Amino acid sequence: NIFGIDQDDDAINVAIFSVYLALLDYQEPKEIENFKFPRLINRNFFTSDSFDLNADFNNIIKKINFNFILGNPPWKRGSDKNSLFLKYIQERKKSESDKAKGKPQITISGKEIAQAFLLRTRDFSSDQTRCALIVTSKTLYNLNAKDFRRYFLHYYFIDKVFELAPVRREVFDKSNDPSIAPAAILFFHYAHGEVTGKNIIEHIALKPNRFFPLFKVFMLQRNDYKQVVQSRLVDYDWLWKTLVYGSYLDFNFVKRLKEGYGTFADIIKADGSFSVGEGVIIGKNGHYKVDNYINKPFIDTKKKHLSPFIIHFDPMSKWEHRFVHRKRKDEIFFPPALLVTRGIENNLKANSAILYKEAIFTHSITSIKTNNENLNILRIANGIMQSELFSYYMLLLASSIGVEREQIHDREKIGFPYLDNSNIAKYVEKIEEIIRKLFDEKQKVISPNIHTLEGEKKKLINKLNEEILNSFNLNEQERALVDYAVNITIPLIMKHKGYEKELFSPLKIKDPFLTKYAEVFINRFRDSFERRDKKFAIQILHSNHIIGMFFKVTDEGKNKEQIVWENKSEGDLLLKLSSLGYQEITESLFMQKDVRGFERDGFYIIKPNEKKLWHKAIAYLDAEEFADAMLREGKGRQNV
Repeated sequence: NIFGIDQDDDAINVAIFSVYLALLDYQEPKEIENFKFPRLINRNFFTSDSFDLNADFNNIIKKINFNFILGNPPWKRGSDKNSLFLKYIQERKKSESDKAKGKPQITISGKEIAQAFLLRTRDFSSDQTRCALIVTSKTLYNLNAKDFRRYFLHYYFIDKVFELAPVRREVFDKSNDPSIAPAAILFFHYAHGEVTGKNIIEHIALKPNRFFPLFKVFMLQRNDYKQVVQSRLVDYDWLWKTLVYGSYLDFNFVKRLKEGYGTFADIIKADGSFSVGEGVIIGKNGHYKVDNYINKPFIDTKKKHLSPFIIHFDPMSKWEHRFVHRKRKDEIFFPPALLVTRGIENNLKANSAILYKEAIFTHSITSIKTNNENLNILRIANGIMQSELFSYYMLLLASSIGVEREQIHDREKIGFPYLDNSNIAKYVEKIEEIIRKLFDEKQKVISPNIHTLEGEKKKLINKLNEEILNSFNLNEQERALVDYAVNITIPLIMKHKGYEKELFSPLKIKDPFLTKYAEVFINRFRDSFERRDKKFAIQILHSNHIIGMFFKVTDEGKNKEQIVWENKSEGDLLLKLSSLGYQEITESLFMQKDVRGFERDGFYIIKPNEKKLWHKAIAYLDAEEFADAMLREGKGRQNV
């Protein structure tokens, strides 16, 4: 009942050997002497290209109703235009053309073989067949794969996505390569003509946790698990990435930003004076002559000549190459232009600054060139790119960040929300001036002004950030979402210095973190109960490993303290926590449970004492979950 196809003879032989070993487990010792292994080669296992439609395996396998199709297709692009998988896609496109009018047409992006394998499963699928393939995560986020995803969502039910990209370094890092291939396991089945839009997809994104460095195990937490209606991913392709690091609250916020504001790209498109382009490409076979660049200032990203807000010109750094592999329009090297590197800062802010004098640079830098009249537009764009809102936006939407490598593509560099605010431009201009002064001071042997200037710079950057958050009208919930991304998620996935101590050390009793969490519940429920002359109060039981919040509805006077703290021993709390624990899924994967529920006079939530679990942003999610449960309970009683 087991069948397999692979181009590699060794892979086939190892598979057959593994099956033979398993068969021996079913034999009694006295039977082994006369036991004969069944012939499996070319009957069950085939050395062939899976896309060879003329190979013998097609006739054999198509007659079988499979329960499961499992695979780990190659993670690479086909280089030969005559590859069988490309011909297969072309043939399917022809055969489906008549039926595909008004529907998504079959396509794969960038000659990605894994995408073709996902679609090939259809040919061996009956109504009962369920598939699970390990594919490169880029399949779900690549900017050029949108049409593939639309087709796949239309013709296949996606049952579950298990995303491993956030832990790619822990799982796959065998070298110092900054780019580590990320993996996602897709569980799916062919729709056989059924409408897929109402299907519910389970989405699980495994995150780094405090247990892995110690025990080499992963811990799934409540917020790693989401459910999404399949049609949502058709309507909002960007939601694929938002699901990895965000929640439905983040979806609503990002949707508001996208629908409520234009983008920097819109400004560029509407104004004919803008020009966008990467710098030149240097190569051994360069044949484009660039004598006019010789001895001009050269911005070398390897030497960090470009940093946020400022370009430091090194008098010794001059362009020396007479030929380049790929030339660009000369205008992008002239001021004013906003220069943005492909790589991004460790806090996910852009590495960007305005060019005020002519300079040459390579393709690691993108130039957004305009005229002097639009200089403030560049300053506003640069200010937004240096904000926490930009970091948040890139985490939730940028296709590579937190997935493969920390870099932003040109479409993402100009695709962020933009608004016209002259105050942002003024802050950027002041910050540029301060940084220039700092640079000059640091060249001196003795400079007592550095500390003062650093303080002024920090204050201005904070004011700039606040101006941007206010400009986009962020409410308290949205600010909490940004704060969670900037101070919890980004340090975790970017492994900021000291992040383990900052994020995994236990919160102390009466920590402001816990107070802010509790206040979300107070603001959400207090008025509802107090209108009925009831008191809504919170009892917080604290220990070094576990925290419990008990939300009480009482008849006591309103002048009583709203939050009551109690320091409890682990034993006291554990008695209340018999169901709190860790469910083993595999020997390396566990699920961490929260305990939450209702009592006669209120409700409660108990979790490990871990900072990211008690953030204000998580409080909004938890409070809404309790509110939904109360609403469902109320409706149930009405129905009864």
